[in-house]
Amino acid sequence: MPDTKVVKPSTQNFLALPVGTVVGRYRITGVLGQGSFGITYRAHDDQLGRDVAIKEYLPTSFAMRHDGLTVLPNSTEAAEDFAWGRQRFVEEGRTLAGFQRAPGIVRVHDFLEANGTAYIVMELVQGETLGLRLQRQGRLAAAEVERILRAVLDGLEKVHSASFIHRDIKPDNILLDEDGQPTLIDFGAARAAVAGRTSALTGIFTPGYAAVEQFTDARQGPYTDIYGLSATLYQAIAGEKPPSAVDRVLEDKYVPLARRRLAGFPPALLAGIDRGMAVRPEARPQSIAAWRAALFPGEVREKAGAVQAPPKPSRWRVGAIAGLAIVLIATGVAGALFLLEPRKAPVAEADRPPAERRATEAAGAAAEKRRSEEETQRQASEAAVAAERQRAEEEARRQAAATAAAAEKERQEAEARRLEAAAAAEKQRADAAAEEARRKADEDARAAAEAARREAAEAERNQAARQAADREAAEKAAAEDRARNAEAEAAKATAEAQTASDRKVAEAAEAALHLGLVDRQRIQVALTAQGLDTHGADGMFGPRSREMIAAWQSARGFPATGYIDSAQRQRLVGEATAALAKFDTDQKKAAEEEAKRREQARPDAATAAANPARRSPDAGAFAGRWSIVRSKCIPSTPQRFYGVTIEGNRLAYGFTFANRTASCSVTIRPDGSFANSACEAPMSGQVSGNRMTVSQKHPEAFCDFEFQKQ
Repeated sequence: MPDTKVVKPSTQNFLALPVGTVVGRYRITGVLGQGSFGITYRAHDDQLGRDVAIKEYLPTSFAMRHDGLTVLPNSTEAAEDFAWGRQRFVEEGRTLAGFQRAPGIVRVHDFLEANGTAYIVMELVQGETLGLRLQRQGRLAAAEVERILRAVLDGLEKVHSASFIHRDIKPDNILLDEDGQPTLIDFGAARAAVAGRTSALTGIFTPGYAAVEQFTDARQGPYTDIYGLSATLYQAIAGEKPPSAVDRVLEDKYVPLARRRLAGFPPALLAGIDRGMAVRPEARPQSIAAWRAALFPGEVREKAGAVQAPPKPSRWRVGAIAGLAIVLIATGVAGALFLLEPRKAPVAEADRPPAERRATEAAGAAAEKRRSEEETQRQASEAAVAAERQRAEEEARRQAAATAAAAEKERQEAEARRLEAAAAAEKQRADAAAEEARRKADEDARAAAEAARREAAEAERNQAARQAADREAAEKAAAEDRARNAEAEAAKATAEAQTASDRKVAEAAEAALHLGLVDRQRIQVALTAQGLDTHGADGMFGPRSREMIAAWQSARGFPATGYIDSAQRQRLVGEATAALAKFDTDQKKAAEEEAKRREQARPDAATAAANPARRSPDAGAFAGRWSIVRSKCIPSTPQRFYGVTIEGNRLAYGFTFANRTASCSVTIRPDGSFANSACEAPMSGQVSGNRMTVSQKHPEAFCDFEFQKQ
């Protein structure tokens, strides 16, 4: 038994070991957690120089700490349960130690017995629990959920292959490191075994994450852990704790994740978690491999489960049995020969001749040797018989254990059937209660409808009386309303006539200004600078530009005609001096760049004369009206063009896109490419002969168009 050294501090927790206590080669540095089944400490391994976590077996329901160190059962009746549970605790540590390379499973470094109890030494995982993470941020993204799920699945698959079950999977038992990698802690196998043996310890489950079979004596299996992990993932995805399995047996209010349409989560993953949350154990996947196939279709990893044949008798055993038979036969023959050998009368030793005495002595030595060999053979035969008897007893014990396991399995299956029958009966009672509630609700609804009908009839009679009294007043009021409406219509007609006259006068005043393309562009720039966005400065006064002019006029106290006169133009330009100065600078720079480009692209006279084919065509050659022959937008979005014309080297057109109307103006180079554009959407294009291609990138879509000259 490892040595234990106690360091007594100034203050002491009489349930936990004091800080500084040495257990084996581990020095206690603090308490990590404490429950009804044991205490988990933070400790330092002085030999390897690392921090570890140590779990101590201390079931407070029937054990206590004596003299601040030793753990003892609290009564003589609990001594047997305490010893039995300690053995299960050690076996759990031994089993977990075999999963050193299992991903997502806490690693066990050591297990030992000291202070009258047992300890499991585990890896100290740094990080926070998934429960704390969900308290802080509510829910996890799809990538985080899948990372946790895959790691825990790999670990549980190895644990289940050793016929071992966690039994208490929940957010507080999953630790996340700084990279988000999970580690499953606090296995409850030993506690579940003790809880099944004595009523002094509560069952090992947490409502909301525990399967329905954990509330009864029904058999548990991999599907029990699948329910707990599914409930944990449900909270991480939906942001709420799942309903209790017991409540769901009576009334299932569980809302499947597959119906929530959660963005970013594969439908198969959500449906697989819903399957893992099935109330009935047989409705869930029965193994991690089957569940993985539902969660990740196409990624199924087939594992051939090797079935071991019953052991055949070894050659040694056959030889031993045959040797034993030969020894027994030889012993019997020797005994018979000894009994049948004739006896001679005794002769005095002094009267025998020397030769006869020597023969007699040799015969005696031979007989003694034969008896020694027979004794050796007898002992060998007895040893063989004892070995065969021991083997038979062991075989009988194994068969008895198998029979007991089969009986236990049958009992558990019977309990599962009983639970199923009880659930069905409860459901039948719930259905009957629901039917009675519906019947009563129908009767109440019919009574309420009859009362409403009587009230409606009475109200109808009262209404008829009021209508008779109010009809005359209503007719008088209607006559007055008609008179007022006639006056209003006349005033409206007068106002509309005045507005039409004002608009006609304003339109004539604007026409008298003879505004060129640049003049209209400057007006559009000035309006946009005032916060009245014209959706571009293409020099074309479409519906949007007219609407912004009217808005500016209304804000300045002018008639909102949508047409601008000389005085209004001067004021608008004066209000946007800075924006117009920048626009003029940009236009001048663009013109200079275009002139420079044309100068660079223009071949000299000798080259042009020598190779006429290399001369750039005149952009005016593309003038005319164009019609659209093909359009394609990603994603698909309706778009319509109108008024597509090229005059000189300017392409102008209007279009509707996503219930909006806009217009564009583009300068065409002599080679047919687009030089610059005034449009709300970036565009590029090329004119070649009678064909023109245009590309536009809108905030909502990317479009390609093709036009043909008419």
